Amino acid sequence: MQREFSGGEKVPTKAVVATRDEAQLAKARAFHEKVQRLLAKNHARADYNVAALAADLYQDPRHLQRLFSVYAFGVTPKQMLTEYRLARAYELLQGDRPVGKVAESCGLDPKHFFAAFKARYGVLPSEVAAQRRETGIA
Repeated sequence: MQREFSGGEKVPTKAVVATRDEAQLAKARAFHEKVQRLLAKNHARADYNVAALAADLYQDPRHLQRLFSVYAFGVTPKQMLTEYRLARAYELLQGDRPVGKVAESCGLDPKHFFAAFKARYGVLPSEVAAQRRETGIA
């Protein structure tokens, strides 16, 4: 639907704008799901970075950053990759794997893992593992 204004130009009405918003939202959801699938598949690879993610999405790394902004993810591609890896590490720490192996299995450098984990969760990974051992939850 469009309304005609003086001068003969037509501008979209609310119905058309809503349809565009819904289409944009659907594109954002599909893109987010694709990114999440790629992160789930590749997060354990230490060499998987923003450039590799962009290549898997057939995008230039800078364009990938713009897409993250357009779709309002609230984080950069690098932040999303790091957050995914840390969340996965937190899950794995609930098991009986050593902290160093958890870091490696999530594609994280053990040297930087502890600081990144503490910054995100407020505790060291070894404290999460120790708590799991104390409570007997595996």
